[in-house]
Amino acid sequence: MAAKLANLRASGSYTSGCYDKLVFNKVTALLGGNVRHMLTAAAPIGGEVLEFLKMVFCCSFLEGYGMSETHGVTTITKPDDPVVGHIGGPV
Repeated sequence: MAAKLANLRASGSYTSGCYDKLVFNKVTALLGGNVRHMLTAAAPIGGEVLEFLKMVFCCSFLEGYGMSETHGVTTITKPDDPVVGHIGGPV
């Protein structure tokens, strides 16, 4: 986990050929093995939690923000954004 976290923070890459084949493919197989993006939009998610989810599921997590009363999504992060703790740019 430490090696994947360092790689994620340095380059924004949430995949690792070695670690994914040995450990994390079992987790992604539970979701069908073809997931490329996931989305969270209920409330702000902690940075540590978001990094953990990216590493374990080996896919990008988009973080959106909006109000269902006015518009579904107002801002969203980019799929390849390595920085956590913000809600992205306007849609």
